[in-house]
Amino acid sequence: MREWSIPFEVTEESESGHGIHYMATPELGLFTGRTDSAGSVLIDEHRIHVAFAKYAGDAEALAEEFGRLLGVPWDAALEPLRHAQDLSSTVWMHRAG
Repeated sequence: MREWSIPFEVTEESESGHGIHYMATPELGLFTGRTDSAGSVLIDEHRIHVAFAKYAGDAEALAEEFGRLLGVPWDAALEPLRHAQDLSSTVWMHRAG
């Protein structure tokens, strides 16, 4: 889908409740974030340390970086498409066991 330049959003969940959330737009490219059982995107400790080191003393740039790490720009770009969805036609894919 990414190669077709079509915006998309997919969440892959595991039995533990954790998963991976993918979002893509032609302008922003691909975002991939690990999620917890509540669906929140997780940022690992290393990426937090790197962000603080890179943007020390610049609170605005640090906030923007954390937003990027959480996928905020992708969320904003995909939000208009979410409003247009018809949940009755959502296809839920499950692994056959």
